[in-house]
Amino acid sequence: MKKIFIIAFCVVTGVLNSTAQTMQASIGPGTTSVRIKIYVSPITAVNGNISTFQFNVAIPAGVLPAPSLAFVGVPAFGSGWVITPPYVEDGFRHYEIVSSTGGPLVLGAGGELEVMELEFSGGPGGFSSNGVGLYTLPFGGATGNALFLCTGAANSVEGQLYYNRGGVILVNNNTYSGGPPSSATIGGVLPVTFSSYDVRCIDKGAMLTWTTVSEQNSDRFEIQRSENSVDWTTIEKVTAAGNSSDIRNYEYLDLKGGLSFYRIRQVDMDGRFIYTNIRRTDCKAGQFDVVLYPVPAKDKLTVVIKADKAVRTDLQITDVLGKVIRSIPTQITSGNNTINLNVANLPAGQYILVSSDATLQLNKKFTILR
Repeated sequence: MKKIFIIAFCVVTGVLNSTAQTMQASIGPGTTSVRIKIYVSPITAVNGNISTFQFNVAIPAGVLPAPSLAFVGVPAFGSGWVITPPYVEDGFRHYEIVSSTGGPLVLGAGGELEVMELEFSGGPGGFSSNGVGLYTLPFGGATGNALFLCTGAANSVEGQLYYNRGGVILVNNNTYSGGPPSSATIGGVLPVTFSSYDVRCIDKGAMLTWTTVSEQNSDRFEIQRSENSVDWTTIEKVTAAGNSSDIRNYEYLDLKGGLSFYRIRQVDMDGRFIYTNIRRTDCKAGQFDVVLYPVPAKDKLTVVIKADKAVRTDLQITDVLGKVIRSIPTQITSGNNTINLNVANLPAGQYILVSSDATLQLNKKFTILR
């Protein structure tokens, strides 16, 4: 395993310092949910004279599609920075930020330098800075020491590569053997890792679909719609998996149609939340008042009803001979109505969904597979 240098710096000794100076790095949230900031600070109570930096930013390899990373504004020492194409190693996707020279810059004891702000873009909907980290793989393979590179001075202090800025989880290992590599990570793991989020037009309206590959402490997904991308209304709430390491597929059908903007607000059980990217559609309203999905169904059947008036009815599931197997009292309101029916206990076969109120013309066949 090669060594990944998160920070490489040259310490100048002499008039300013009589002792070789080492540095610590840290990470923190940026000015938006998809941005991060990187910092350095002296590790001892003397000045640090820095001339060269190199960083390695890492995100979980399961975040797909892989987002791109770019600078926000001009970093410290100007524009002489390069972000190399990302690569995957040790379960993380690494972005190396290299080849910046400048200074020398003197940091006094207790001082801190905000070196740069970075922004992720083009990744899956809902990706945020939570779970992004600075990362060091050890020199010399699995049993090698984890050190920063110092040009012209001693190596950094083992076990003290990073410092805490609040809200950051630190791992300061001397070696890789017996534990994870050294890292400084914002907020730990990503609460929800989206692999896709899409909105497309179908003949019945706008269909929102999204997929997660992992969920931690996830409570719900709030479907939000806007006509101007500024003022948002929550039109539906979809229960999340809570904690899962499996692929989870979600969908929601909006029968309203027309020019609309959509986003998903993912909310954790502790109230924290992130937003997906905004998707714009111009879907014609469907001609169908009632839509069932998924087809075929397994454990849950979603019924979407677009009504022009309120109706109190019983939604009835019958067999193909018309025998009522289940009756669900339902209040239909004017506009879009989404009803989730639990069909987990029904045997495999064909069924029909009807309404007890004749004003709501409903006669939809569906199939359950086991």
